[in-house]
Amino acid sequence: MSKFIIMPLLVISFLAIDTMAILAQQTIPLYNHYQTTPEPINMSYGLTDEGVKAYSLLRRQWVGFEGAPSTGYIGVTLPLHQIRSAASFDIVYDELGPEKSVDASAYFGTKVRLGENDFLGTTIGLGIRNYRANYSRLAPEDYAFRTDINESVASVKLSVLYFRKDRYYIGLALPRFGHSKTDRLPYLETTYSMNAAAVIPLDNSFELKPATWWSVIQGERNMFNFSLEAYLNRTFGLGINYVNTKDIGYLASFYLAKFRIGYSYQMGQRSNGLTSLNNATHEFSIRYHLNKNSIL
Repeated sequence: MSKFIIMPLLVISFLAIDTMAILAQQTIPLYNHYQTTPEPINMSYGLTDEGVKAYSLLRRQWVGFEGAPSTGYIGVTLPLHQIRSAASFDIVYDELGPEKSVDASAYFGTKVRLGENDFLGTTIGLGIRNYRANYSRLAPEDYAFRTDINESVASVKLSVLYFRKDRYYIGLALPRFGHSKTDRLPYLETTYSMNAAAVIPLDNSFELKPATWWSVIQGERNMFNFSLEAYLNRTFGLGINYVNTKDIGYLASFYLAKFRIGYSYQMGQRSNGLTSLNNATHEFSIRYHLNKNSIL
């Protein structure tokens, strides 16, 4: 592997490892950069182009509160050109107060051509998820907090994605298919997801990208996201994201050679007496494509 592949992977790996100590439990049923980093939802997205890809994400919620939730994500996709397939690997690390979780998975995906530019990709993944809650550290003298949890669950992850190169995609996924022995752990339960996005050219330099993502954890309520981002010359983008939890996020994307860098700021709009700053969330993403980047 040439230095042109190794160096960007090292940069992204260093970013993710350096931030792992401050990550916490949003656990990716909710994040803003799903329109530029869909892999945590649907790993079949890695089949949409032929190059090596590395991607990472850091999300910090409720900034200023001790023990506030954060999420860290890192992954890589390696094409297998001879069989029109790809192998991928990713890790999610979450922490919220005394609760910590880690999800590590490996994937294999392949695609079939349906038309000149239309493809159908399918991916299967195998992983292990661990959840720990050290409640006894909160109040060792209180019997109510003496029950700690440490549970691991093997998982199968399935996804399918129909896409037209550089134009649109729509996908369905079971990004978590496992079962927890403890009914208190929705993080370990089965999750269902649907995501879609399209690129709409308005002229030679200006494009719009609407995207949506629906997700539900078995036994929990639905999460619905919608975003709209505008791009200028495929180098700079601004947008907005809305979640049915009444959270609004503002998006910015920058394209530098083979790197895509993203930032979002999200704040809550709930009428619960708290100011929006109490729910301030910052999110950073960085990804590398060996091939030329597409805004899809």
